[in-house]
Amino acid sequence: MNKVILIGRLTRDPEYSATEDWTPVCTFTLAVPREYKDAEGKRPADFFRIVAWRDLADTVQKHCHRGDRLAVYGSAQIYTRENEDGEKFTRLNIVAAKISFLGKAAGGPPQLERASKPKMEPIMERSPFDEV
Repeated sequence: MNKVILIGRLTRDPEYSATEDWTPVCTFTLAVPREYKDAEGKRPADFFRIVAWRDLADTVQKHCHRGDRLAVYGSAQIYTRENEDGEKFTRLNIVAAKISFLGKAAGGPPQLERASKPKMEPIMERSPFDEV
């Protein structure tokens, strides 16, 4: 079973684009604090790349912004790609199935004032659902 549940804050505004066939996709990084404090009394954080597809991508783009607290429910996917130099690299993505909004960033303007219409540009990554 491959299930992931993460609670954390967005490190920056989500990036919204589309695949070559115009399937909406939204990516963002979620900072998730660890359960313990380090020697200085601070909580280290892990940073996860989250990918949301289709309607969920639209919702994230419209309502989520840097500093917002989210709960992400999904699955982990590891894939290997080559960069421009031909070197292989491996990346872990969390593919979101559901996202719960837990609160906006402190001191930020209301969500409706911050939402903007995205400029959609195709990207090279394909939806994992296309291969099913």
